[in-house]
Amino acid sequence: MTQQKQRLDRPTRKQVVIHDIKQRPDIFQFRHNQRDEDHVKDLVAVLKTGQDLDRVILWHDPDENELVLVDGHHRIAAYKRLGNRKKVPALVYSCDLRQARVMALKENVKTRLPLTTEERMDAAWQLVCLDCYSRRETLEASGVSDGTVAKMRRTRKQLLCRDPDTDCQCAFKTDPV
Repeated sequence: MTQQKQRLDRPTRKQVVIHDIKQRPDIFQFRHNQRDEDHVKDLVAVLKTGQDLDRVILWHDPDENELVLVDGHHRIAAYKRLGNRKKVPALVYSCDLRQARVMALKENVKTRLPLTTEERMDAAWQLVCLDCYSRRETLEASGVSDGTVAKMRRTRKQLLCRDPDTDCQCAFKTDPV
């Protein structure tokens, strides 16, 4: 699991055509309920006052040469619902998928519309199951406690000892294995 850490380069600030933004919620959306309609309505109300929303965060996928939404699913929904914007303010990162996934999780543990405790636990479990993130990266990205991450790592190890072909990407449960 020794991987060389890459430094996250500064993002590029751009106005991006809204229809050029691809969404991959299976990779970048850690919420159980992918859209909170009340939050989208609140964002639309802000847009109607003429204010801009925070920049959405995009990842430039080098393999597909696409701009993929990492953070800002509710903001994009609000811009689309209002329907009067062709371009949206964005920060575009060029990095690998591994860094982009952690960036998405870090953005979603902020206080804007944070992940629930259960969602943060499940997101941390996903990172543990992918087996390419350090304990520290998982702690920092998810906001889950050190003890919980340690328990998740032990649980994953036990599951794999019992059945090396197991798919441990299901939701993490605090019950012992």
